[in-house]
Amino acid sequence: MVSTTSLRKTKIDLKPIFDDFKEEGFKLRLLSKEDYDNGWFELLNELTTAPKLSREFYEEIVQARLDDPYYYTIVIEDTNTKQVIGTCSVFGEVKFGRGGGVCAHVEDLVVLKAYAGKKYGSDLLKAIIQISKDMGGYKIILDCFEENKAFYEKHGFKNAEIQMSLRFDPNQVPTKSIDIE
Repeated sequence: MVSTTSLRKTKIDLKPIFDDFKEEGFKLRLLSKEDYDNGWFELLNELTTAPKLSREFYEEIVQARLDDPYYYTIVIEDTNTKQVIGTCSVFGEVKFGRGGGVCAHVEDLVVLKAYAGKKYGSDLLKAIIQISKDMGGYKIILDCFEENKAFYEKHGFKNAEIQMSLRFDPNQVPTKSIDIE
């Protein structure tokens, strides 16, 4: 078990993880403010409902994630088109138990359908697993659709406990999205 005496103050070094990704014409990197114009919302809409946020709010969220040593959103960029074709996020919850270890929460793993079957989802997940370990993680948890269960099992995940959800009426939740025509 990892025992910690203070919180992480800086981001982990992602260079070795990013350098491990060797796919010609593609680059693994952190989400950037410039991705607002590089297909970010189109990518997310392949996973969930993701109305386009105002640029200002999007950049505020990106900056908050870049500043947080326990939050990482990575993307795969097609370097020829500059479009993001895949993404995954992980954030670490520092626990009072477990010696101050980190429970890593994985969210929003998605690859554009046009790039499916080329192992980009596996590349993203492997990077996220390493990031989770590097930030002091003792476990990773995630939610997935039943049809994606085998993908995660292939990477060592096991069905554990159950997931509970309480959803709020979207008409009563404040939002900072903009309408796209």
